[in-house]
Amino acid sequence: MRATCSTTALLLASMLLAAPLKAEIVDRLAVTVANAVVTLEDVRTQVRVAALIDGQPLKLDAATLREAAERLVDQTIIRREMALADYTPPEPTAASSLLLELKKTRFQGSDLLYQASLEAYRVSEPDLVAQLQWQVTLLRFIDSRFRPGIQVAPEDVLNYYQQKFVPEWRATSSGPPPPAGQVRNKIELLLEQQQLDSSVERWLNQARTQTVIRFREEAFR
Repeated sequence: MRATCSTTALLLASMLLAAPLKAEIVDRLAVTVANAVVTLEDVRTQVRVAALIDGQPLKLDAATLREAAERLVDQTIIRREMALADYTPPEPTAASSLLLELKKTRFQGSDLLYQASLEAYRVSEPDLVAQLQWQVTLLRFIDSRFRPGIQVAPEDVLNYYQQKFVPEWRATSSGPPPPAGQVRNKIELLLEQQQLDSSVERWLNQARTQTVIRFREEAFR
């Protein structure tokens, strides 16, 4: 009888201990993207790293967390596409030059300022490097996946020059605008980037409609 009571007591104790642990895990779940999981800590890390890179004040309010969660949903969809396409990401050292540039421009090359900022934003260097690596990976993937289909017609360049470039030049400058041929390459690059951005946005929107995405609204309150 004593053994039975003891066993029952142990089972009850284990259940009581397990319940808060399960609740804590569920509470940390922010979004599911198909069978992938985005935790609240993932979202907070995204916000902290982005604020550090941009040199902006850190905000962890509900709206900011939700915006970061949306970006992580897009990242998850893109990572899945990379896996399906068997895309080879850049070498892990690809972020090194970006990190050096960040230290130079944001922290005047001072390691003390850099370390102090990591502490102030509560960002680990591995998380920062991972985000920089992702930026390189994303840009290269977009170029390889979408840029081959981008074409800018000569008439598009001329229309932009006449309808956008010249009016904006006259609104901000006193001299005559440069001839179209002189700024053609610049306009072509601009229009290519606009088309590229539009192609990625359309693809993401379509991919979202084909993916089961569930936000746990309580995580952003």
